[in-house]
Amino acid sequence: MTPYDKINEAFLKKAKYFYDFDLTTGIVDKDIVDKDGLNYTEKLGLKSPCHFDELIERSFSNEYLKMWDVSDDKSKLSQSYLLKAFEDGVELVEKIFYSSELEMYDRINYYLIPDDETGRPHVYVSCIDITQDEKRRNEVYGQLRDSKSEIDEIVASAGIGIWHIYLYDGEKPRLKATPKMRELLGIKQEKLSEEELYDFWYSRIKKSSLPSVNMSVEEMIEKGFSENTYVWIHPKKGEIFIRCGGTCKKVPDKGVVLRGYHSDVTDTVNAETRQKQL
Repeated sequence: MTPYDKINEAFLKKAKYFYDFDLTTGIVDKDIVDKDGLNYTEKLGLKSPCHFDELIERSFSNEYLKMWDVSDDKSKLSQSYLLKAFEDGVELVEKIFYSSELEMYDRINYYLIPDDETGRPHVYVSCIDITQDEKRRNEVYGQLRDSKSEIDEIVASAGIGIWHIYLYDGEKPRLKATPKMRELLGIKQEKLSEEELYDFWYSRIKKSSLPSVNMSVEEMIEKGFSENTYVWIHPKKGEIFIRCGGTCKKVPDKGVVLRGYHSDVTDTVNAETRQKQL
């Protein structure tokens, strides 16, 4: 059984269409006909044999196929691209196309396999309708996104701000803050870049608290988690106590991303201080 037969057997019932071509020449020598009898080759104004690159070029400009969002993938669908992928040991190139007009998803698989007899690289192409799978995935993603929004709302209502600090090699530190975090910093309305936001936060750490904040950051990077309470100079309230904790994610060849929470605990600290004095 050839590689074509194996793949064809696996996808025969599900595939919209299935065809193959010699990757060395790029020639598709048979018409591409889907399971309902639609001849894509003729639909594109071509006759067999035709070249794969011409088939792809027509696919991106053909009125019938313009309903499919494929604009970003054109450069990655060519004989030269697939040949280079084969030489690099890639066995599968996969593309997912979406049609908002039809509300459909198609997955096209390009299997790069040496021919059993000649050893020449062949491409076996299958197109499968994955609309139901993608709709289920999007539904689950939507539920997770809604859950995250609910969690964010709960956290914000508890007076907690969430932040990300990006410490990348060769770049200035950046701070990304949720709306609640910006509110806690007293700059809800100001339009600051992430670099400016980081400088604003860091510059207002009380000098005596800097060593503990820097130590907490180092601990976060080394151990993955740290918590700390420090004094921060609020633009309107003056000195306040901040409870802060976070985790660290290392980004290969770039640096680290710290993510954590920010909470004003001034009232709690003051209450504890008064209690100790009694």
